[in-house]
Formats: sequence, C-alpha cells, structure tokens
Amino acid sequence: MRGDSAFYNTEFMDYMHHEDIQYYIRAKSYEKIQNMIIEQLEENEIDYLNHTNQEPYYGEIEYSPQSLSTPCRYIFKVFPAQDRQLTMFPVIYCIITNDMKRSCKEICDFYEERGNSENFTKELKDDFNGNNTGHHDFEKNCFQFMISSLCYNIYHLFRLIVLEGKDRKIRMNTFRNKYQKIAVKVIRHARKIILSFSSAYRYKKTFLKYYQKLQN
Repeated sequence: MRGDSAFYNTEFMDYMHHEDIQYYIRAKSYEKIQNMIIEQLEENEIDYLNHTNQEPYYGEIEYSPQSLSTPCRYIFKVFPAQDRQLTMFPVIYCIITNDMKRSCKEICDFYEERGNSENFTKELKDDFNGNNTGHHDFEKNCFQFMISSLCYNIYHLFRLIVLEGKDRKIRMNTFRNKYQKIAVKVIRHARKIILSFSSAYRYKKTFLKYYQKLQN
C-alpha cells in the first residue's frame, strides 16, 4: 500500500501491519525527524551539496513513534534545493514503511511510482467512465466499476499488441479522436467490406495497418 502524508496515522499503520500488508507512506515533515536526519548527515560527514535530485543521498534513521506498536523504518533521501545559494537547508524526502528487506533506494523508487499509478487512475476515470457511481446500490456501482476496469485493461493490451510507435502511449480518448470518430463510407459487396475514407483523413494508412493486424 502506497499513500501520501494523509495516511500517516499510527493506528492505520498498526492495522496494516497486523493484516500482513506492507505499507509505504510519506512521513509528515515533523521537526524532530528532520533534525535526526540532519544530525546523521553531520555525524557521517555527508555533504548533501555533492548530490542532486537525480542522484540524492539515501539513508534511514531508527525512530518509531511511541503510539506505533509495530517495527518500522524511516527511509529518506536528501538533495539540495533547486536554488542552492538562497536555500541553506536540504530537501528531505522521508517515507515510513514496515518493509525490512528492500534497500533505501528501492523503497524510494517504488514509492515514487505512485505518481504513475495516479495517472492510470485518472485515465480510468476520464476515459472509461470509472468514476460513474450513479446507482443507489453499492453492488451495482461496484459491478459497473469492474466493467470499466476490464475495458481499461483490454485497451492496455490492445496498445501493446496492435498499436505501434508513439500511438502506444496515447490515451483512449485520443485513440477515439484519431481512429474512431472519422468519416468513412462502408461499402459491402461480394463478401467484401470496403472502407472509403475522406481525402482529408491523414491517418488512413495507419488505420488500415491496425485494422489488418486485428483481422490477423
């Protein structure tokens, strides 16, 4: 489970741990935690100015809130702010987790993939009507959401198998505008289907290529 600082709650983290669920939660910027990280940097003679946002310094501190009854790790990365000359203090990015196996960098990288997952959620809601909960019954809303999720996953598979080049990155709404909402005259003759495109349609060759791949 990955969550932002709104999930930084000891009762919630205890619950996740007892349910045998690994959590990765952005720690709130408490002064005590930040001071402990800065002290560790000074003790280990780490100059954060030698690092960058792309290559930060990774580490962890031993600290557990008194109200948290389960073991955890505070993983952090440190790097200078963009304007080094005007900022005297480093940027400290801290995550609390009950994952005792992964390295500090692996945990930070895994947590930061949450941004991509939020983009996927936005695509599911905007392009596949995943946020439509118009029914009064919970099970009906759940079933409708599952249909949207299924369609979303089928489209992802379709992108990998059929689409090529830059089209593999386009969202469903873009695909609809490029390859579905087009003016085509359909002619059926002698067991053949002929598509007569408008001369203004510039994606004709690509459309036919994808159409042939689907038929095969």
